[in-house]
Amino acid sequence: MEILFADDHDLTLAGYKQIFPRNVQSSFFVTTAQQAIDIINTHNIDFVITDYSFENESINGAQICARAKEKNPACKTLVVTMWNSGDIIEEIMESKCNGIILKMNSTKEIKDAVRSIMDGDDFFSEEINRTLDSLNEAPRLNDLTEKEVKILRQLVKGNPRKNIADELEMSLRSLDAHIANVRLKLKVKNNIELLNIIIKNEIV
Repeated sequence: MEILFADDHDLTLAGYKQIFPRNVQSSFFVTTAQQAIDIINTHNIDFVITDYSFENESINGAQICARAKEKNPACKTLVVTMWNSGDIIEEIMESKCNGIILKMNSTKEIKDAVRSIMDGDDFFSEEINRTLDSLNEAPRLNDLTEKEVKILRQLVKGNPRKNIADELEMSLRSLDAHIANVRLKLKVKNNIELLNIIIKNEIV
């Protein structure tokens, strides 16, 4: 099995050699994202273990994973990163990676992640799972229709419901139905929570 280890810190790569001594001879250890892409393009890599960010490079670990999957759909991928922000985790997930763990995690968890992924399961550390849960609970801002956004603009201005209905040429019942649907999409219980979400996310 050919494994690609990619990290811009030599110390991390040295650590991998100690954690996986049996695989050293059949593995590639690279310190740049471009080297990782080159190895993927020229070899049939079975497993990629990569950092997310590489200093002074535009290519990141999510792109490395995506390229590995494109070249070999059976390739397993694991991102080991210090980053746990929602936007980065979303980007990594879009690469169809098989696992994400944090660099702060133990050697045992790295071994557990690799073993689990090799057995056909995905593996995400406890911290990453919490981030994924919060992303799933996030308001569905992109699901708002153009009409719903127009209604929100009027609500933020403090316009009475009747005035909003008249301006948008709809009945009060229809307006209330739209507002209820927006609350459902944004996962809020009342208009106060709705206004807080609107202002916080600068929707209008």
